[in-house]
Amino acid sequence: MGLAKPTSSLDYERLLLSLQSPLPNDQDLAISVCTLLSNETKHVLKFSKCPAILNMLLAHAGIYEHCKLHFSSFCFCF
Repeated sequence: MGLAKPTSSLDYERLLLSLQSPLPNDQDLAISVCTLLSNETKHVLKFSKCPAILNMLLAHAGIYEHCKLHFSSFCFCF
């Protein structure tokens, strides 16, 4: 996964898998990529292509869709 513009759903799937990874470096890179893509540039993060990315970013912030879920079980929902 590079910092190039995500164009296909496969690029968004890779970003999602990095967010779900148990490795902190993968998670940090994915959050950095999301941060860069959220700026107003020609490379834009489109949540409509993979809405699960938004849920995963919220889970990293400690906000879950259901109160019973916690991060470790949330990763296996996908």
